[in-house]
Formats: sequence, C-alpha cells, structure tokens
Amino acid sequence: MSDSDSDLQPLRKKVKKTSKVSKVRADDDSDFDDDQPLTKLKAPKKSAKVDKTASKPTAAKKTSPVKKASAKKVSAKDSKTKTAAKKKPAVKVKAEAGSVRKLKVQSKSERLDMAIKAYRWWNAEELPEGIQWRSLEHNGVLFPPSYEPHGIPVLYDGVPVTLTPEQEEIASFFAAMPADGPQLGNPKTAAMFTKNFFADFKASLGKNHVIKDIKKCNFEKIQAHLADLRDVKKDRTKEEKAPEKIKKDEELYRHGFAIIDGIEPPGLFRGRGEHPKTGTLKKAVLPEEVTINVGMEDRVPPCLTPGHAWKEVIHRDTVSWLAYWNENVMGGIKYVWLAASSSFKGKADMEKYEKARRLKNCIAKIRKDYTDGLTAKDMFTRQRSTAMWVIDVLALRVGNEKGEDEADTVGCCSLRVEHASFSATNCELTLSFLGKDSMPYNNTIQLAVYGTVGEQVFNNLKSFCAKKEPHQDIFHELSVTELNKHLSSLMPGLSAKVFRTFNASVTLEKELPRVLPGDDVAVKIVSYNDANRKVRFWTKNR
Repeated sequence: MSDSDSDLQPLRKKVKKTSKVSKVRADDDSDFDDDQPLTKLKAPKKSAKVDKTASKPTAAKKTSPVKKASAKKVSAKDSKTKTAAKKKPAVKVKAEAGSVRKLKVQSKSERLDMAIKAYRWWNAEELPEGIQWRSLEHNGVLFPPSYEPHGIPVLYDGVPVTLTPEQEEIASFFAAMPADGPQLGNPKTAAMFTKNFFADFKASLGKNHVIKDIKKCNFEKIQAHLADLRDVKKDRTKEEKAPEKIKKDEELYRHGFAIIDGIEPPGLFRGRGEHPKTGTLKKAVLPEEVTINVGMEDRVPPCLTPGHAWKEVIHRDTVSWLAYWNENVMGGIKYVWLAASSSFKGKADMEKYEKARRLKNCIAKIRKDYTDGLTAKDMFTRQRSTAMWVIDVLALRVGNEKGEDEADTVGCCSLRVEHASFSATNCELTLSFLGKDSMPYNNTIQLAVYGTVGEQVFNNLKSFCAKKEPHQDIFHELSVTELNKHLSSLMPGLSAKVFRTFNASVTLEKELPRVLPGDDVAVKIVSYNDANRKVRFWTKNR
C-alpha cells in the first residue's frame, strides 16, 4: 500500500497503529516491573553483559599490562557507578516518604470560622436604612459553670471560720488576686480595692457574723489551695487536657459564632488605674436577667440552665446586639455583640472611614475657620476654636462629664487647670491626666513648632487657666454637647472621633512605602504592620 493509500485508512486503524508504536516503546522497558518497589529493581541483563565484555580482554586481542590496569580501573569505576545507581532510588524513596506531611484535622468550629471569613459582606444586598438584619438566629449566651466549694476555712484572728459556699466563693476571689498585681501591688489602689471587697464580703456574711475586720482575716490556706489547683492544671498531660479541649470546641461551635463572648463569670471588679469601684463584687448573672434578641420567625434559643428562663425575648431588627442585661457594679447595661470580623462591625468601620473620606473634602475650610476663631473677641468662640485645634492636632478625645462613682478619666472639654502646666520656653505645654480606660496621659508639647498658630493656642490656654482653682475646668464655657453640635453643622456626622480617624489614616498613608519590594505578601504585611505601629504610637502620644 502506498503512502497516499495509507492516508485514506479509517482513523480507527490509524489510532491502533499509533498505539502499537507506543506499546513497543513501553516494551523496551519491559525488564522493569511497575509493581515492584524501586529498591528491588535490577539493571537490565543486557547492560550487565556489555559491561562484562568491556571489562575482560578478548582472546583475539591482547592487552598490555598498562591497559589491563586501566581496564580494571574503569571496571571498578563502573562498578561503583552501578552500585550508586542502585542505591540512588532508595534514597529518593526515603526523601519522598519523609516529605509527606499529615494534614491537620480541623475541628467543626475551625471549619465554620473559615466559612464565615469567606463571606464577602461588602458585596451583599444593602438593607433599608435603619434595618440591621432580616433574620437573626443564635444559641443565646453561655453561662459560666456553678461554683464548686472547696471547704477550706478563712482564719480570723488565728481561728478557722467555716463559710457558706456563697461566702467562700467571694473569699476565694480575693485570695486569687496576686499580691504584686496592679490592684494590691499599688498602695493607692490596694486600699480602695480592699475596702470595696470587704464591704461586699461583709454584706454576704450578715450583721451577726464573727468576721468584723479585714485586717484580722487570713486567706493563706485558700491561697495555697488555689495555687495547688493551678499547678495541677498546668502539669496536665496532653491526653488529660483533651476532654476539656473537646468541650470548649463544642461550646465555641454552639455559641462562639453567634456572639463575641458569653456572660462574664462572677468575680471582683478590677478596673484600670485608680477606679473608685475596684474590688467591688461582680455578681453572677442569671438567665432571668437576660433579654434575648432574635428574628420574628427564627428559633428562640433554649435556656440551657435547668430551672431557669430568659427574662424576655424581643425582635428588634434596628439593633445589632443579641442580648443584654444590667450589671451591678456600674449599674449600666451589658450588651452581647457580634465579633469584630462580623459584617455588622465591618459595616460600622466602613462607615467610620467613609466619614473620614468626606472630611478630607472640607478639612481645609474647617481648619481655616477654627484658626480664625483663635483670636475671636468673645470667650466662647475662642474656647471652641482652641478646643478644636487641640482635638485636631493633638488628637485628644472630646471627653465627657463623669459621676462620683466613675473613674476620673479626662478629655479635651473636661480638662482642668491641674492637668496643664506652662513654660515660656518654646511655648511648652505639659498635659497630665487619666485618659480613656484610666490610662495615664503624660505629654509635653512645644507649641512653638506650630508657628504663630501654636503660640496663639499656648496663650489662649494659659489665659483660660488664669485666676482659676486647680479643680476648675479650662474650657469653662464649652460643653461636649455644644462642641458636637457645632461639628455637625460643619459636616453631617462629624465628631471629634472622625478627626482622629482622618489624621490616623493620613499618617498611615504617609508611612506606607510607595513601592513595595517584590510581590511577596509577607513583605507587604510586615510593611503594613510597621506603618500601623507608627500610627498607634502617634495616637497614643498625642
């Protein structure tokens, strides 16, 4: 058959012919058994015969001694090569076996967490204004386990005193406090902490109880018992920890993905800094104190505490909290919110940054207005303009009035004369007060570096403090309400917080490198974290 005739053959035959060629090529390696391990494979016999023939002199041709030695040398070399070739696959197999990594088995909560993070809430349908959700279903709040009494007495004036489980629990709260911690280690807070604790402890003891004086109480036996429990818990093996881990994972799977946290366990309120309520007993919260918020048509979470029920179940789609109750220390309301990674928090953050973006369009006009107001004739305008400069440039929070039972935290509008000191050198202003969360704020600013505007602010603040007592307000004519009202008139939704967000965003943009080296994500993360750290330092020291 000619070549032209072969082109007219059916495709089926052509394919068969091609496959036959492939089969022949495969047969060339027929000495290798695919079912055998690589370590047991032997070299083909033909190759071995060729090597032997090459290494031995033939009868027809004599080889000189030198050539014989050379031949033997080559033969030995070939032998080593063949031995190495035989061993090489075994090493390869070992490397491949060692490179196989066992995949981590993820728990249900971890898998659910990954699924939630994959949800792109910013692409979801927007709800009508004021509506937070269409349906809301969760498993309620998780309550801490009941207290288990240990039966160890308190020594009062050297005599053991047995307590009831309720009294023993409160005593154990105090015994668990570290002596060198921020509450008992600081003489200023220790006295207040001990006083508040003993007031609640004494109330649980009753009027006719033998314990009358905290100074005669000795909690060392309870402290030793709690220390032993901590050591036992710390020394547990992995197998001993496994049941607790499984239980926590089940609780997280059931409750953790609807709420950011559960009910706080009872204990002693610590607070930050010299909080007037530090040491006060935080009472246990019962289900009868908790109001649950769910969707109208969604399942109501069952109360898992036997013999108890929720206080109330409501369906309020205008809020994003899941539950609330009244706490006893400050008399305020505690809400249960969704986690920071939730769409609710994400939308709130996005709106916060959108306000900062809108501020960018009018920040120049706002700054010009309050700069002009620094030299206004009337005191109110001058104080308001000075406060706005302090909030914008020094990044101070606006501040609110506090009650007698609240921590003496201070912001711009609540600054008192005692919080500020002045030095004529470079118009130096020193501010010292308790900021948010009772964190000390101590900062010295040379206002002269801000030019004539900084000098004017220095003179204004100094004049506001003149002829005043240390406890009097610096901005005596300005209230938080009036300042916020003025800010809202400049831009809808504008507040002192928006200034902080705007300035922090500008600082972050400046600190981020213009061109990131390479496309490595890890490098970008490091660069971003470095820039973010500088922003935190900026906001903390302003």
